[in-house]
Amino acid sequence: MKSLGRADHHNIFAPSFWLGELDLRPLGLTRIVFGAVLFMCVADIGPYLVAFLSDDGVAPRYALLNGLARLDRFCLFFAVGSHWLLTLLYAADLVALAAFCVGYRTRTASVVAFILTSGMHERNVMLFDGSDNVVRVMLFWLLFMPCGARYSVDAALREARGQPVRMTAPALPMRLGQLQIAWIYLDTAMQKWPGTSWHNGAALHTALGLDHLFGRPLGQFVFHVPWLTTIGTHFAFAAEIAFLPLIFLPMSKTRRISAWLERQSPAVAAMVGLLFQPTYKALALLYGTALHVGILLLMSIGNFSYVMIGSYLLFFEPAWTVGLVAEIGRVWRRLAGRAKLVVVYDGACGFCVRTARILRGLDAFELLELRDFRAEGALAGLPERLSQADLERRMHVVASGPVSAVSAGYRGFVSVALRVPVLAPLGAIGSFPGAHFIGDPIYDAIAKKRHALHPSCDETCARSAALSTGEASSLDAWIPRGLKLAVRGVVYAGLVYLAGAAAWFSCPSYLRVFGRPVDPDTHMPQWMNASVQGAELWQKWDMFSPNPADTDIYLMGRGELADGTPIDVLRGDSHHGPMPPIMPGFLFDRWLKYVHNIAYADNAWLLEFGRFLCRHWNTDPPKGRALLKTFKIFREQRHVAPAGKPPEKWTEQMIWDHKCF
Repeated sequence: MKSLGRADHHNIFAPSFWLGELDLRPLGLTRIVFGAVLFMCVADIGPYLVAFLSDDGVAPRYALLNGLARLDRFCLFFAVGSHWLLTLLYAADLVALAAFCVGYRTRTASVVAFILTSGMHERNVMLFDGSDNVVRVMLFWLLFMPCGARYSVDAALREARGQPVRMTAPALPMRLGQLQIAWIYLDTAMQKWPGTSWHNGAALHTALGLDHLFGRPLGQFVFHVPWLTTIGTHFAFAAEIAFLPLIFLPMSKTRRISAWLERQSPAVAAMVGLLFQPTYKALALLYGTALHVGILLLMSIGNFSYVMIGSYLLFFEPAWTVGLVAEIGRVWRRLAGRAKLVVVYDGACGFCVRTARILRGLDAFELLELRDFRAEGALAGLPERLSQADLERRMHVVASGPVSAVSAGYRGFVSVALRVPVLAPLGAIGSFPGAHFIGDPIYDAIAKKRHALHPSCDETCARSAALSTGEASSLDAWIPRGLKLAVRGVVYAGLVYLAGAAAWFSCPSYLRVFGRPVDPDTHMPQWMNASVQGAELWQKWDMFSPNPADTDIYLMGRGELADGTPIDVLRGDSHHGPMPPIMPGFLFDRWLKYVHNIAYADNAWLLEFGRFLCRHWNTDPPKGRALLKTFKIFREQRHVAPAGKPPEKWTEQMIWDHKCF
């Protein structure tokens, strides 16, 4: 397969742009950053598992079977109702996302994370927002990328086995992932295009007036500065319109232009070079980041800003990735200490050699100096008190300084882990006071069995050498190349089809193609709609479209206990209800999204919400407190006043009346 040259690296009309090879370092860095964001997006559901995803929550399974859920989807969470099994599946999702982030068994971890995360979204669609849609669809596209090839535990393990590190991979899956991210902005702009407030500059003012849904202190301040909201509206709209065109603008240096630039002075070459890519891509990423930082500071709309900024690394040039990793390394060295740790191991122990090789692969910022104590001169400069008997029993770590500090065994492992980024969490946990009482016995037990855990060094080295020279070691080597290319072609054709179908699905209904409306509900073939839904690529980027909602809302629940005592059934008289206080805090709370959806939901959802409130109040009530008898839920609402006008009065509308008994 043709590799990308300088002339067609940014030329979307060149076949090699889509079918060539791409450097995998940006993808490796994307996996780390985006994987950490994915973990955060799932972890924030943890406090509300029972309330939102169990049979004791707002959507029990019997209600799902009676019409609340889309039962034609594969969703493991449809089979889960008990708390312990729900917790087990949820923990499995977090473990898979953590493994994906560090790049351990990356392919398996990405499949598990996609299935379980998509399952949570299907289990209660009222709970999730646009950021979760990005999480789900990007997890799908990441399934087809070699995410664990670089900057990963998998890469370190391959290197330890003597296998070559994969440097490039076919471009198409990564290009489709880039298109997905860029399409979010273009589709958002198209959804907003008919809205008058996005053209007259009033949209941001209206959105910032939704205090009880999205309010932050800075946003409430900017709400009262009309010229700022006007500028912000036009900036946001222009940023969304221009993102995809700038990212894929085919302003690529041809070989002739590159040769001409090489003959010019550095100043001229630099100035003229700015007229070509990746300048426009960098511009799109910079103002896209500025857009999301602004959203983050002004409004509480979930994890959307983190998710989108985290996805930007997939667009990075290899040189940008190398520079960013180098800068992170400089910061890490300042935090961890610039001096290297000397790690002394036994080169006659196969398990020790394998461990040393893995550490060398994980040592991204070169803070370890690994020495086989049996090698000639290996102990030079080290403390004389290190005896051969001790070195055979345990790994020893020497920290340089005025007085060399020596740690061995478990304590040595902790000091090493604190220097290696992927092991740093283990090192932090292992450095807690008293942790050595558990760590020492575990380390010693492994050390006693080290010769049984791995063959001798000679056999290890022989097998590694065979692997590095291309000796067949897996079923993959026996599959004919033509068959592999044919299968890849079928898969890639399917991915291109799904990308196009997902884009059609998300298009605004006012668009017309050949005189017909583009509307997936009425004009998209059913089989195509089903394929988008089945692949969990359903998406519609229509938040604040075509105009932002102009009505601020919150819910009030006025109830009565059996003894006649009035009670706030949503928050409790002393804030012990299921919901948080009315106003959003700095951190996003899942209840805010749920309240926004349930406030306009049909009676089936409101009925289950009412039943949930009865269970919450009447299951194991405190001694002396009467049971909840009845309550009503009201939607408190007021229109956002135009700039310069006084705020309107709150009104309320009862949306549900419920009797617990």
